[in-house]
Amino acid sequence: MSTKQGDEVRRWAEAVQQAEREYWGLISKYIVLGNPGPEEAKKRPSRVFDVAAVREFETAEMNRRRAADSFHALLKRRARAMDE
Repeated sequence: MSTKQGDEVRRWAEAVQQAEREYWGLISKYIVLGNPGPEEAKKRPSRVFDVAAVREFETAEMNRRRAADSFHALLKRRARAMDE
Protein backbone atom coordinates (compact mmCIF):
# COMPACT_ATOMS: atom_id res chain seq x y z
CA MET A 1 0.00 0.00 0.00
CA SER A 2 1.43 3.35 -0.96
CA THR A 3 1.99 6.09 1.57
CA LYS A 4 -0.92 8.10 0.15
CA GLN A 5 -3.29 5.15 0.53
CA GLY A 6 -1.95 4.42 4.02
CA ASP A 7 -2.55 8.02 5.01
CA GLU A 8 -6.11 7.82 3.72
CA VAL A 9 -6.80 4.65 5.71
CA ARG A 10 -5.32 6.27 8.84
CA ARG A 11 -7.52 9.36 8.38
CA TRP A 12 -10.63 7.20 8.07
CA ALA A 13 -9.60 5.14 11.10
CA GLU A 14 -9.10 8.35 13.09
CA ALA A 15 -12.60 9.49 12.07
CA VAL A 16 -14.02 6.21 13.39
CA GLN A 17 -12.09 6.59 16.65
CA GLN A 18 -13.28 10.18 17.07
CA ALA A 19 -16.91 9.17 16.51
CA GLU A 20 -16.48 6.40 19.12
CA ARG A 21 -14.97 8.85 21.64
CA GLU A 22 -17.79 11.34 21.09
CA TYR A 23 -20.40 8.61 21.46
CA TRP A 24 -18.99 7.20 24.70
CA GLY A 25 -18.37 10.71 26.03
CA LEU A 26 -22.05 11.45 25.51
CA ILE A 27 -23.08 8.15 27.09
CA SER A 28 -20.97 8.85 30.18
CA LYS A 29 -22.74 12.21 30.69
CA TYR A 30 -25.99 10.36 31.31
CA ILE A 31 -25.16 6.87 32.49
CA VAL A 32 -22.83 5.53 35.17
CA LEU A 33 -20.89 2.92 33.19
CA GLY A 34 -19.44 0.99 36.12
CA ASN A 35 -19.69 0.57 39.85
CA PRO A 36 -17.30 2.94 41.61
CA GLY A 37 -14.74 1.31 43.85
CA PRO A 38 -14.68 2.02 47.60
CA GLU A 39 -12.07 4.76 47.18
CA GLU A 40 -13.85 6.47 44.29
CA ALA A 41 -16.47 9.15 44.69
CA LYS A 42 -19.85 8.16 43.33
CA LYS A 43 -20.19 9.48 39.83
CA ARG A 44 -23.55 11.02 39.08
CA PRO A 45 -24.95 11.57 35.60
CA SER A 46 -24.99 15.28 34.84
CA ARG A 47 -28.43 15.31 33.21
CA VAL A 48 -31.62 13.33 33.30
CA PHE A 49 -33.02 11.67 30.22
CA ASP A 50 -35.33 13.85 28.19
CA VAL A 51 -36.34 14.11 24.55
CA ALA A 52 -33.25 16.19 23.74
CA ALA A 53 -31.00 13.58 25.35
CA VAL A 54 -32.58 10.79 23.34
CA ARG A 55 -32.05 12.78 20.15
CA GLU A 56 -28.41 13.38 21.11
CA PHE A 57 -27.94 9.63 21.58
CA GLU A 58 -29.57 8.88 18.24
CA THR A 59 -27.40 11.43 16.45
CA ALA A 60 -24.21 10.20 18.11
CA GLU A 61 -25.06 6.58 17.30
CA MET A 62 -25.86 7.48 13.70
CA ASN A 63 -22.55 9.35 13.34
CA ARG A 64 -20.66 6.44 14.88
CA ARG A 65 -22.27 3.93 12.53
CA ARG A 66 -21.80 6.16 9.51
CA ALA A 67 -18.08 6.56 10.28
CA ALA A 68 -17.65 2.80 10.76
CA ASP A 69 -19.60 1.98 7.59
CA SER A 70 -17.54 4.45 5.56
CA PHE A 71 -14.30 3.02 6.92
CA HIS A 72 -15.36 -0.55 6.13
CA ALA A 73 -16.39 0.48 2.61
CA LEU A 74 -12.95 2.06 2.13
CA LEU A 75 -11.25 -1.14 3.27
CA LYS A 76 -13.40 -3.22 0.91
CA ARG A 77 -12.54 -0.94 -2.02
CA ARG A 78 -8.85 -1.23 -1.16
CA ALA A 79 -9.07 -5.02 -0.92
CA ARG A 80 -10.86 -5.25 -4.29
CA ALA A 81 -8.28 -2.96 -5.89
CA MET A 82 -5.47 -5.13 -4.54
CA ASP A 83 -7.14 -8.29 -5.91
CA GLU A 84 -7.43 -6.85 -9.42
